[in-house]
Amino acid sequence: MWLLPLLPTFVGVILAKMATYEIEGTLLCDDKPGANYVVELKFTDLLLASESAAKIASSNNGSFSIRGESKIEPGKRAFIWVEHNCDPKKRVVRGPLTFDGWYPRDHKPGQYPTNEEERRAAAIRYGLRPEDYKPMDKDDVVRYAGDYPDLGIITYDHKDPYEAWTDRHHRRNWGEMVPIDMMRYRGDRLTFTGLEAEDFTTWGSIVLCLRVLVPMLLLTWYFSSSDPNALHWKNPAMPKQYPYDFYRAFPFQDPRKYPITNYSFETCC
Repeated sequence: MWLLPLLPTFVGVILAKMATYEIEGTLLCDDKPGANYVVELKFTDLLLASESAAKIASSNNGSFSIRGESKIEPGKRAFIWVEHNCDPKKRVVRGPLTFDGWYPRDHKPGQYPTNEEERRAAAIRYGLRPEDYKPMDKDDVVRYAGDYPDLGIITYDHKDPYEAWTDRHHRRNWGEMVPIDMMRYRGDRLTFTGLEAEDFTTWGSIVLCLRVLVPMLLLTWYFSSSDPNALHWKNPAMPKQYPYDFYRAFPFQDPRKYPITNYSFETCC
């Protein structure tokens, strides 16, 4: 009986597995311009179907154009017609054929650019202008990461606090390029603006250290004094006296068999 509420879910999953998407497009090749074709893909995910159609077009030295006369390279946005076997009514779906950086493998930096063409391709990949793109120094064994750009040091305080950030906690917008050491310069870690250097003086830094060290030394000297009348963290005291030796009697014997003699000092006369 407890499986009855899950029955609609199981039926929906089975029907989704049986669904088929048909994508109609135009393969624009140099030798066969405007050749029409139909690609039938057995995918339950529309994104996977459109990506596979784009890869088929790319493997044939062409581009995958759905609507319109201009060429649309894989990875660009396009309008596509999708026909579902379960629903013969056609609908228009707008979306990118491929998602750059969607998969974890796409987040890995590429090889260090060796020529101007690779340098421009890396700049476009990271959303930067070619003249602004600067890769990490290959001699920097700590921060070197292939073709990942060197954006410099951008801390939390460098950014406008009144900006409508997508992520207010880190003052970052969606899809914004971040430095490779962003986690080091978060708002709850190391952050600065550079204006603090204008107020820096040698004596100011010395006073800043002494205002912490001097009170600590004075308190340590006072509380470690050997004077019995001085205030200590814990005043010395004798151990508490008990009439019986409970440790010897533990766990089953009577502690009264093991009395303890405690001496006291009384005044005479």
